[in-house]
Amino acid sequence: MFRNQVQDRCVERIFIPLCSAISGPLHYRANARRTAVIRTLTQLCAYGLGAMAVCAGTVSAAIIDVAVLDRAGNPVADVIVLAESKTEEPLTLGAGQQTTFEMDQQNLLFDPYVLVVPVGATVNFLNNDTTAHHVYSFSKTNRFALPLHKSRAPDPVVFQSTGIVTLGCNIHDNMVAYIVVAESHQHARTDSSGNAKLTVDGDLDDIQVRIWSPRIRDKQNLLVQDASAAAPLRFALKKKLKPAYNPQPIDSAEWEEY
Repeated sequence: MFRNQVQDRCVERIFIPLCSAISGPLHYRANARRTAVIRTLTQLCAYGLGAMAVCAGTVSAAIIDVAVLDRAGNPVADVIVLAESKTEEPLTLGAGQQTTFEMDQQNLLFDPYVLVVPVGATVNFLNNDTTAHHVYSFSKTNRFALPLHKSRAPDPVVFQSTGIVTLGCNIHDNMVAYIVVAESHQHARTDSSGNAKLTVDGDLDDIQVRIWSPRIRDKQNLLVQDASAAAPLRFALKKKLKPAYNPQPIDSAEWEEY
């Protein structure tokens, strides 16, 4: 509402006067000069539109450099980096962003091991194993269970609350995976050098950056920094990391064995 009002003022105070100042003399100029006047009119109208965008408060995206190190100073890969709102107004999902995702099951493993989705996203659980699975989550904000199925895929799951969702299988205890339900599409993942570039939209003073990994033992309050802090944001972990996830694929049993 506020932005629309500002745009209307810009049209009234900048765009219309600029166009009128040039269009008026058109009626009194010879045809030979009309082309030049129209060209000037077009340029000034474009300027007016640009001024309108500035008045509307358009904010360009910012890139935040993030580094994650373990307690020995070594880089930590595959850490999820999230942008979060510091205000009561959550970050919004950008137009055209992905809202449907897949979590596969193959060789008695979930794939991917860590999936990041925005709040409100739909996740389809595929089963490319030759065995049955019974997927579940006891996570407080996103509890669900997908009973055994053979001939049909289970209904997709919509994740309506932010947080970490731990997945398991009631039949195969070795199977584990995580779904990170974020406020928006604004997230990144550290590379082998422990670095990530997080693209954020909005006022950095209203945004904080959080990191998460199933390997990290540090308290949550140590894993958050203000987006407006001096770059790069450096997260130096204090506690020893949990062992890296290194599952071994297992040949699954045939359907008929269940």
